[in-house]
Amino acid sequence: MYIGVFDIEQYDCPVVKLTEKREGITTTVLTVNVSELPRGVEQLYLTIKGDDEASVKNVLDAISSIPEVKDYKVIGKTEDTWRVYMYILKTHTMETSVKMGAMFVSPWIARNGVERWTLGFVSKKQFYDFLDRVKERDHVRRYYLNEVAEDDFVAVSANYIPVLRMISQLNRLTPKQLNLLKIALSKGYYSWPKGVDSVDLSNMLGVSRVSVIKSLRRAEFKVISSVIDFMMAVKKDWEKNYS
Repeated sequence: MYIGVFDIEQYDCPVVKLTEKREGITTTVLTVNVSELPRGVEQLYLTIKGDDEASVKNVLDAISSIPEVKDYKVIGKTEDTWRVYMYILKTHTMETSVKMGAMFVSPWIARNGVERWTLGFVSKKQFYDFLDRVKERDHVRRYYLNEVAEDDFVAVSANYIPVLRMISQLNRLTPKQLNLLKIALSKGYYSWPKGVDSVDLSNMLGVSRVSVIKSLRRAEFKVISSVIDFMMAVKKDWEKNYS
C-alpha cells in the first residue's frame, strides 16, 4: 500500500481560511463525520491553537464571517487552545477523498493557509487519480508518496497507544541533544569501527570531552528507554491478546 502526504491550499475550506494571514495559528482537525456529505455538509472536531488566548479568540470571532461555516460550538478551552465542533459546507478535497476510497490515517493540520493531509491508497493509480481530481479546484503545493508494507501499517494501527507514548518520550529530547546525536551518528561515532570518538566530537564542538559524554548518555537514555518501553508494550499486548 501507499501513504500520500499533501500540502494543499483548499479554497473552499473554512478551517484553512482561519489560518490565512494569521501567524502562530494552527488548526487541527482531529476527526470528521462525513455521513452528511450527501446533504452537502461535514461535521468536524478540531482544535485552534495560538500563541495566547487573545489570538485564538480573534480567530473564533472571525468564524461567523466565513460563509462556509454553517454552525459551531466551543466545547473546551485552555490558555492557548480552544476545542470546537463545527458544521461546514463540504469541501472538494474531502468529497474527493471519500468518493475515491482514500484512507484517513492522521489528523488534518493547517498553518498559514495550507493544510497537510495524510492518506492511504491501495495503488499508485488511485493516488495519482486522487491527485488529479484534487487539482481540478485546489492547489497542491507539494506531495510525497511512500510505499509501506501492509504489515507495518497494521502494526502501527494495532499499537497506536504505545506509538504515541514513544513519540511523547522522544519529544523530551532537547534540540541540543538531538543535534548532538545527529552529529555523532553522521560522523561515525556509532559505527564499528568508530569513525570518531568522544575526543574528536569534543574538538568539533568546542566543549570538553566530559560534557560530550554526559550529554550523549542523557540523550541515549531517552532514546533507548523509549524504544524498549515501546517494544515491551507491544510484546505484552501481543502475548495477552493473540498468543
